[in-house]
Amino acid sequence: GMRRGRVRPRVLSGWKRRRWGAGASRSSAGAEDGAAVSNAGQFATYLNVTADRDFAARLNDCLASAQSEQVQRYAAAFSNTAGRAMTVVVQQMVAAKAAGVFFTKDPPGRPSALLEAVAGLGEALVSGQRQADDFRFAPDGTLASKEGDLLTAAQAEGIYGNAMKARALFRTELDLEWAVDREGRAFFLQA
Repeated sequence: GMRRGRVRPRVLSGWKRRRWGAGASRSSAGAEDGAAVSNAGQFATYLNVTADRDFAARLNDCLASAQSEQVQRYAAAFSNTAGRAMTVVVQQMVAAKAAGVFFTKDPPGRPSALLEAVAGLGEALVSGQRQADDFRFAPDGTLASKEGDLLTAAQAEGIYGNAMKARALFRTELDLEWAVDREGRAFFLQA
């Protein structure tokens, strides 16, 4: 719906029709996460976008982030993915009570799944600003350990169940960003 520098009128009218109050503009590139190398965090994400002019600017900023000096250096050193196509995903903001990342396979390679949670937006977790509550799941799907009280066991188990459905659907291990709103509803934001 756009080329860098100009948001097409139908994209902007679609944004206006949503009447979300606030949205998020997230980068989505095929090179962002791979089996061998991850570019996660290299491209831009903008949260709590509200005004129409800010919406257009944040879309452009997301697209421009694929060509940033930081991305070019990272790609040259690790992934050789510089200049690949970038898409921008626009989502309604979730008024998050808690958020985080669910790993269908614990990053050190253990045969367990790991759910990390922080209060509020997950940005505090992925940027390293806050220490997470951890919920570990045994290979049979049972909640093996719970460190923290941001989520109930039932909420953590619900996220686990849906994450494992996504893993089965995509036939690969996933890192899923999620949020639970103030009413207790869980959402997957990206994988």
